[in-house]
Amino acid sequence: MPALVGAFGFAELLLVMRERRPPVELSPVDSVIPRLRDVLRYWRTIIRSGCIGTFIGIIPGVGEDSAAWTSYAAAKRASAEKELFGKGSV
Repeated sequence: MPALVGAFGFAELLLVMRERRPPVELSPVDSVIPRLRDVLRYWRTIIRSGCIGTFIGIIPGVGEDSAAWTSYAAAKRASAEKELFGKGSV
């Protein structure tokens, strides 16, 4: 089994090395750190999603992925702007 996984990984590595990647364009406006205005506007959502993600994430075997999806679903369900979810809106 490990040999099959290695063979698949090696084949994928060769495919990636053959393709040419376009240069990455960085926008000077985007930032990972949220603006204070956004934090103050969405503080309820931040607290709710953080608590849900923390409590589900500490359960062994469930994992952080389930916690992230559950907190995202709760935020979407409680939002007044449901149509903007998944479109890059804060």
